[in-house]
Amino acid sequence: VGDFGFLFGPRVKGKSAELRCRMFSTRKGRRMPAFAAGLGGVSGYRLRLNAAARNLQLLRGEETLVTVPHVWQPGAWTNLRFRAEPKGEAGAVVSAKVWSADSKEPADWTIVHKDSEPYAGGKCTLWGLPYAGTEILFDDLKVLAFDNSE
Repeated sequence: VGDFGFLFGPRVKGKSAELRCRMFSTRKGRRMPAFAAGLGGVSGYRLRLNAAARNLQLLRGEETLVTVPHVWQPGAWTNLRFRAEPKGEAGAVVSAKVWSADSKEPADWTIVHKDSEPYAGGKCTLWGLPYAGTEILFDDLKVLAFDNSE
């Protein structure tokens, strides 16, 4: 079992970018899938939902920046909002929230990370890690770009 991912959408550079989507999969016994969404290309920021470990991880390349608890609900759609805001040479602010489709979107971001590395931008990515051997579905993909003054 490996990582299966794809690049999509426009190459957003010099602006803040936000990826919105929803994901679906199921578990098989004690095995559960993992999902990831990325901003800034393959080596950019990645938000990984580790269902078995019950957490969300924010990564830049292969480096883990933040880990927070998160309990995934198998057999239900999971919504995701993931944003990167470049702050020039001061780095970037990366924010994310993940919630079950049967609940209301949280008002606050689950993760807000101030990174000292500049955000170069790039395409979006989605990754599925089918550890359970079950289908992983992605739907309602939206890539938004907006001026940093907003």
